Amino acid sequence: NPELEKIRTEVLHSKGEDEKLAKNVASQLSTIHAAYLFSGCGRSALAQICTVISSTPACSNTAVTSSWKDLGFQLGLTFHQICCIENYKYSDCTENVLKTYAQNMNATLDKVIMALYELKRYDAVSMAYPYLLALEKYARREQVVRTEEEDSGYHSVDGLESVEPTHDGILRPSGLRHLRSQLYITLRNLEIPVSDQTTHDNKIEDNHQQAMIANRPRPQNKNKCSKRVMLTFAKDGEKIAYNVAAQLRKARGQYLPIGVLILDEHTELVEANPEQFITHYFPQMDYIIPIITPKYLETIDKNSVSETSLSSAIDTRYVQMIHTLMVKYYVGNSCRNDKFRSIIPDCHVNSILKDTRMKRDLVLQAFVTESKLETLAMRILKKK
Repeated sequence: NPELEKIRTEVLHSKGEDEKLAKNVASQLSTIHAAYLFSGCGRSALAQICTVISSTPACSNTAVTSSWKDLGFQLGLTFHQICCIENYKYSDCTENVLKTYAQNMNATLDKVIMALYELKRYDAVSMAYPYLLALEKYARREQVVRTEEEDSGYHSVDGLESVEPTHDGILRPSGLRHLRSQLYITLRNLEIPVSDQTTHDNKIEDNHQQAMIANRPRPQNKNKCSKRVMLTFAKDGEKIAYNVAAQLRKARGQYLPIGVLILDEHTELVEANPEQFITHYFPQMDYIIPIITPKYLETIDKNSVSETSLSSAIDTRYVQMIHTLMVKYYVGNSCRNDKFRSIIPDCHVNSILKDTRMKRDLVLQAFVTESKLETLAMRILKKK
């Protein structure tokens, strides 16, 4: 039948193209870590893969097309991990499979693509293809930026960045460790403590290794900073906040630079769980510095509903949450303000000081104008 032969030829050609596409994508992503799927840019690719795979029934007795379970086994998940994922009623199974796989240091994206290839799920690869290309560009660009920062000795906050090894050629996101912490306990690869007997047997070798390490020259800590501060600002204070951060990060004589935390500079770490990230780092900061603008006062006013845009910095979406933490700290500290120092932009001084919302907010009363920023920086550095 000529018509059937024509259809058969088209199907075989289409299958051949899909196979070729999958192999090409796998080759391009061979050095990109799978944890990038959970970064801001990679979530679009993740969503496409999850939508295609999770929409397939997982009943192994009847399903002709491979499901998330097959993908899990293909990526090396254990039987018990698959069963645990199946019992999580309020989360996507495919996402949990990929997140479990991504916690491994050598979990590259090409293995995910080849797993889909082996399962003949070319539809998932095809749907995610343009987003995977964007992810690759993002990952390589991020690595270049991170390398430049390390070479210049600059990091915004001491110890905030990941210290995962990169000498093996795999490009890993800075939020890999944070991603592991988001996994259910039943899916984590937990380290098993070494037994006392093993420790005793290896004692001589360990002592020898420690002696060798002790004799090596210690590398300089490029991330050192004297004090840590977190900036909080609304949309109309975003540009000013970055100017303030640049000034505070400068070295001043004998003092190390001030480490400045801006949420939007750590997107991969923050987006996994913004509230947890903020509540974790808030108490570690020496100071919280609000940039007080008209929009900032409007945002913290519970009687008004502020509009936030996804295109703006992450910081603008969590102004009210950070302000609430400030108030709770202030009350718990017997109404003593030893942690908050506000900055009022010079162009808004008159209007801000006349605003009743500013007058009645006790946590904002210790402030300087933008032109007095250097004075504030020296006070922060000299604080014991």
